[in-house]
Amino acid sequence: MDYFQAWLLFIGIFRVLSSFTALLYPGYMSIGYSGKNKQNFSGLISRIIFLWLFTTGSITIACSMDLSNRTVYFLCWLTFITGLGHFLTEYFYFKSNQLKNILIQLFLAVPSILIMSSTILSW
Repeated sequence: MDYFQAWLLFIGIFRVLSSFTALLYPGYMSIGYSGKNKQNFSGLISRIIFLWLFTTGSITIACSMDLSNRTVYFLCWLTFITGLGHFLTEYFYFKSNQLKNILIQLFLAVPSILIMSSTILSW
């Protein structure tokens, strides 16, 4: 297993474990949001976050197991693009999140997007 496969496996496991945090402790997910948005944070949003994280984590783990599967690889790349776009939109446009809460997303998504983009461009 090379370093990039291990990196994707780490991110996939991290996402799956984070999904259970969203499911089991719904109030914990609202900590990073500003005061005006905490009142709108419900159990339904926690379950949606759970589904998103569990699905993207499963896709990332599947991609780490078989990097030669172009469909799963591209889908995994899209999950990173979508997740990063979501968090950047929350921070810059809606101003509903804090910078310290999106740093982990930046740290995990940006290198993955760059590495995966170079592979996709070489196909």
